Amino acid sequence: MLFSTIHNQSKASELIERAKEIIENTKERIREAKEKLLEEASKNDSIKEQLNKKGLNKFQKLAQKLKNEPSIEVAPVNMTLFIEQIEPFIKKSETEPPQIVELKQKKGSALFTAFFATLITIVSAILIGAFATGVSVTPETFTDMKVLEDILAWIGGGAFNPEIANPVWGAIGLIAVAIAIGALTWSMTLSKTSKQNLELSESMLMDAESFDSEMNEIIKTMQNLTQALQDYRKNIEICDAYINEYNATIHRILLTEGDDFEVYKPSSKAHIERASVTVSAIIPHLNIAIMTTENKTADQLLQAIDDTKKLVQDLIEEKPISTM
Repeated sequence: MLFSTIHNQSKASELIERAKEIIENTKERIREAKEKLLEEASKNDSIKEQLNKKGLNKFQKLAQKLKNEPSIEVAPVNMTLFIEQIEPFIKKSETEPPQIVELKQKKGSALFTAFFATLITIVSAILIGAFATGVSVTPETFTDMKVLEDILAWIGGGAFNPEIANPVWGAIGLIAVAIAIGALTWSMTLSKTSKQNLELSESMLMDAESFDSEMNEIIKTMQNLTQALQDYRKNIEICDAYINEYNATIHRILLTEGDDFEVYKPSSKAHIERASVTVSAIIPHLNIAIMTTENKTADQLLQAIDDTKKLVQDLIEEKPISTM
């Protein structure tokens, strides 16, 4: 029983520490994934706002200065911030982890009980020895070394054969028995508690592992969404650079060739027309959903990544802009 109690207590402590480690590790991974996702969503919102306010709005103002130009329409962009779209998902990731409570500790009371049992054992043995040797029991019985030596000699073999009586062996035997009874008492006192602690620690470890499993899905979603937003932002940044370049050239055309589109050089007309097509191609991909109601990366975002990637390729390779 003694070893079983010690094993249960030790095992319970190990499981509790493991549960704590799992939860702390999971919380740290959630924190890192959430931080990266929020940072990436913020960067996306910034580049979209920059593209809209500085790129598209400027293009629209420049286009309004042109006379006799083919119809150039810039659709209004009412963007829903990506940060706002992921707020419900972020809140879900802030689920409180299971509580890890401290194990029940009864070591103090167990030690006191064990000490009391040990003391009772020693006192009882001395009293029994005193009666057996004909010594009257008085307070001095427990302090008189000659009396104690006789009692210990009786305990150390004298009870069976006076010739083998040995006070040293009596003392050793009495101490050994007293310690054994004390240890047994300690074990019995803690036995029930140790079993309860082991069952409690096993339950808390299961809760911690369940929490980790649930959060792993959320972390994976965060990581996938973060990567998708990085890919999307890279394409939008390139489109923003091209639109700014288009705007600068259109501004130069207005200064050098006037505002009558019909008299522009072919290269200038082609430049304005390509800019118009590029603007029309990018606008539908600025106000998109990035998450589904099931907290998955939205198909609209994935489609926007593919379309803007194709748009960037057309711009870089100076191919006709694909209709999307």
